[in-house]
Amino acid sequence: MRLKPEHHLAFFYARTGFLHNIKPIERQTLHLKIVDRLREMIEHGDIAPGAKLIEKDLCESFAVSRTPMREAIRALAAEGLVVLTPNRGACVATITEAQILESFLVIGALEGLAGELAAPRITEAQLDDVRSMHTSMLERHAANDLDGYYIYNRQIHDAIFEIADNELLKEMRRIVFNRTIRLRFIARIADDEWQVAIKEHEEMIVALEARDGPQLGAILRRHLESKRVQIARWLQRQPSA
Repeated sequence: MRLKPEHHLAFFYARTGFLHNIKPIERQTLHLKIVDRLREMIEHGDIAPGAKLIEKDLCESFAVSRTPMREAIRALAAEGLVVLTPNRGACVATITEAQILESFLVIGALEGLAGELAAPRITEAQLDDVRSMHTSMLERHAANDLDGYYIYNRQIHDAIFEIADNELLKEMRRIVFNRTIRLRFIARIADDEWQVAIKEHEEMIVALEARDGPQLGAILRRHLESKRVQIARWLQRQPSA
């Protein structure tokens, strides 16, 4: 009796078992790496607001094809960091002074709510992690390493949102946060303003240790208002366009 073609195929698979050894292809890995690198460049001001993103040049610089580059640019557009215009391509998003200050008002409200949710539920292990981040942040401050300081600063705020465990809250914060993140790298603050920020972070630790949600929420709102005032002062010092 002759076997049908599909039977031959099934017999081959059974004999070799090669399908069990195939690992899933990580198709999105490359474009995600491009997203991370472009986001970092935008956040640090290496690519200026309003700058046009020329696909061909970017592909040559990253040594990648156009498909993952296009996927990366679309992902950044979804985050609000890039603007896509039909027939004109992509450019880095710009933001007005009014939008910046409005954004910090919203971020302050979101951070306050996250603090109220996080403080009562924080575990000792999570508290130890936040203390460790705080210590590292202070070390970077002492070394006058502003970029390092902001890395740990952001980790502390990210941790509070993670502990709050509210996905909608995190998503709302991500959308607004992306509009202002680059200012944390290019808007240099004065020494006295830096000391205020350090003091407020120390107060956050105390509130977390006390599991005091209302207190932590109030501190975070005040902390973001301080940041909003700092940014406003920095903007006033910038030369007019």
